[in-house]
Amino acid sequence: MKFLLVKPNQIISMNDYPPLHSPKALIDYYEKLKKEVYSTPIPVIPKSIVISYFKKFEERYITYKKQLQKFLVGNPKADFFMLDGKHRSTASMLAGKDILCVVLKSDIDVKELLKLIKTREISKLTGIKNTLDETLQILEKHFFEHKRFWTVDIKTQLMIQNGDIPKYMLD
Repeated sequence: MKFLLVKPNQIISMNDYPPLHSPKALIDYYEKLKKEVYSTPIPVIPKSIVISYFKKFEERYITYKKQLQKFLVGNPKADFFMLDGKHRSTASMLAGKDILCVVLKSDIDVKELLKLIKTREISKLTGIKNTLDETLQILEKHFFEHKRFWTVDIKTQLMIQNGDIPKYMLD
């Protein structure tokens, strides 16, 4: 398990907007980050691992393969799929910070992360199951259902356009 600071255009985000579920959480994370305090990392999986997993489900994958390929061509720096952390990742971008991520590549990484959560060294995260395979199932199901891809950067820009970001965060 590795911790990295990642740019918003490197993370493929979940399709969990609109709406912005907790404006208060966004503000709280933003305020912490303006003071240089990083919070819980965003769990991410390298795109090569995710796409290999998606391809195992050929009949499902074919329904969103073209959208994913087009997205990746237009976003060549998108290297990771995120599992949790919409508010933290958006707050990081708005605060002008890279996004603190924890990279999951194996069952050992998942077990280590779950141990950190259990011991409360890291706050609870959603989307993390007992194995990497079980965790990848969540991503595959999500993108099979939504068939849309965007980066944290793209999603945050849409939040700004929609007026969901407090004006003081944009100065």
